[in-house]
Amino acid sequence: MRGGVISLLDEGLEQSARFDDVFAMRIAPIEEFVMTCGAIVPISFEIFEEMTKFFSEGTSAELAALADHRRFAAALYELAIELGLMDLVTYR
Repeated sequence: MRGGVISLLDEGLEQSARFDDVFAMRIAPIEEFVMTCGAIVPISFEIFEEMTKFFSEGTSAELAALADHRRFAAALYELAIELGLMDLVTYR
């Protein structure tokens, strides 16, 4: 949502995700690595677009500003649960 490219280190995703999977997640930079932290939401690009429209209340809010909103991650995760997107996610 903020643009750019990062190198992400997450062994669990590496072992279980397919090449074309899309996820929403929080990340944390640690020196030259970036790792996931918190819940990971499997999401399609189409659903992502709908969620950003919903959260920005139909305005043309910048994606970076939307991502920085203090409630965005929690609201996205809550909506993903309601839509059943989390039904197939297993944490080990």
